Amino acid sequence: MTTKQPKKRTQASFVRTLSPTEAAYLAGVIDSDGAIIAQIKQNVGGGYVMLHQLSVTLQVTQKTKRRVIFLQHIVDLIGEGNLRDRLAELEDDVDVTTLYENQLSEPPDGSKKVVPVSDFYITKRESIAAVLTQIKPYLVVKKEQAVLVEQIITALKDNQSTKDPALFIPICRLVDRVALLNDSKNKTTSTNTVIETLKVLPKFANIKWDTL
Repeated sequence: MTTKQPKKRTQASFVRTLSPTEAAYLAGVIDSDGAIIAQIKQNVGGGYVMLHQLSVTLQVTQKTKRRVIFLQHIVDLIGEGNLRDRLAELEDDVDVTTLYENQLSEPPDGSKKVVPVSDFYITKRESIAAVLTQIKPYLVVKKEQAVLVEQIITALKDNQSTKDPALFIPICRLVDRVALLNDSKNKTTSTNTVIETLKVLPKFANIKWDTL
């Protein structure tokens, strides 16, 4: 009797070491139905020196009816990740004739077109880096986002990066570039927002913001 070998794990996360075929498949999924996201979030009361925190997310979205047969497979393939359900608002020109079949009998308020969707997502930086390292050679559409997010993750490993404006602002500019590539419609906080918030603080009075 042969003993089943445990799945190999990459360092600092529970992400599996993917075969070339698995990595290419996952890259195709991310290119078509996924998102590589970086965000600046205001967090005034959270003890953050810069009054903002930076987050990265790897996400795949599908209709909720495909959660079990598709998204759970992604969790099993990667070896890590979470699933969540939500209602997504659609653009006005989307055909919603069959979207509510076996899902919702009608939109909640009758004024917006919504559909139940499910997300696979990872927010742990080490895990995202472990996935991107493996799938990046096979990415086409979202390769530039992957490269930028890898740079963000690497920069944030420096403990001073979230305490020193000279280090933090350049990382924020990388986040802006990711958002631009993703055509983020809900983006409300940018590098300029961070600068405008920080430059009025006495402790940063000597910072030359226009050089960052």
